[in-house]
Amino acid sequence: MKAEILVLGVGNPLLGDEGLGPQVIQELQGAYRFPPEVRLLDGGTAGLSLLSEVTAVEKLLVVDAVQTGAVPGTVVWLDESALSGAQRSLMGPHDIGVQELLAAARFHGGPRETVLFGIEPERMELGLGLSSSVAKSLPKLMAAVIQRLASWGVEARPALGKV
Repeated sequence: MKAEILVLGVGNPLLGDEGLGPQVIQELQGAYRFPPEVRLLDGGTAGLSLLSEVTAVEKLLVVDAVQTGAVPGTVVWLDESALSGAQRSLMGPHDIGVQELLAAARFHGGPRETVLFGIEPERMELGLGLSSSVAKSLPKLMAAVIQRLASWGVEARPALGKV
């Protein structure tokens, strides 16, 4: 069965909190089991090379570090209208590619619905691992992602011995 929903984590794990998206994908894969119509993908910093993945689905949920000027650790949610009007400064350094990817996907007619979930980063500099403020907010972000998927009719079942 073709995936109808893509959960796409983007970011660079070598730049601290910028690695939030891939970290969330890894956490979701370890903690939950999803139906076949849901695909989880660590998109790293691939940008426009993800266009075929993004346009092939009905719904897209992007997870990323999002710079809004809020207090580090703040969970952020942007819907389609906010994403299409977002300033380039809203997201991380790789996100010129993410914004171009989303614009190209809209141009090519897909996906039908796109949302972005993220956390305001504390540090986006060379180094591995999330800052303490972002790490503390990770469970809240994961819950928000699971809740959005539930609103789309997706049942995320806890993996055995998890969550």
